Amino acid sequence: MARIKVLVMRHGERADEADEAVSDTLDPMLTSLGIQQATSAWSRLLLQTASPPSIFTSSLTRCLQTAKSIPPTPYPSLSITIAPGLASCALAVSQLGGMLPSLVPPRICPTSALNRASLLPPLSSPCKFVLPPDESLNDLEGITPMGQFRATVVGCVKSAEEGEDVVLVTHREGIRDMMMITGAAEGRVRTPYCGVAVWTVDRGTVEDFKTWDFEEMVV
Repeated sequence: MARIKVLVMRHGERADEADEAVSDTLDPMLTSLGIQQATSAWSRLLLQTASPPSIFTSSLTRCLQTAKSIPPTPYPSLSITIAPGLASCALAVSQLGGMLPSLVPPRICPTSALNRASLLPPLSSPCKFVLPPDESLNDLEGITPMGQFRATVVGCVKSAEEGEDVVLVTHREGIRDMMMITGAAEGRVRTPYCGVAVWTVDRGTVEDFKTWDFEEMVV
């Protein structure tokens, strides 16, 4: 059975954690260093993937910017799917109850994310942002924020085409949760900005995280 490589990337440096005067701790932007970190991470990451990979991102601004920082590639364009459930693991969002439409402020909803993405730096990017064709967050009512995140991870990986690797741009809490549920690590895991955790999994067993094989953490 075909194996899928899943690369889970944390966003770059966020402004509110860099001693910048930022009041928005729910949805801060990246610093200029954060954009540089993201561009450098993509340069390394794209060397490890089938071409082109299937890319999904959290709908929060720092992840949209990280996803948008892809440097010029041999591909004419790259499509990046905004998957709001990848934001449910972020601490500030999980405290709201996750990314369910009935809970999140309009400014971080999926439609807002699509509008914001085109206006965010870097303004020059080879990628195009799209919303998932069948938004399923409404089906996650009653599920914990981390449950929303896990269900979204499974949905993203299962939707990839045969032979495609999968890149998920998300938050440190999500990487730590995946390290725990796949048995890759116990306790708190160091997740530096733009660190990339790599797993492989059989397409037929994606829903069983115990079958995911952890490969490495690329920093």
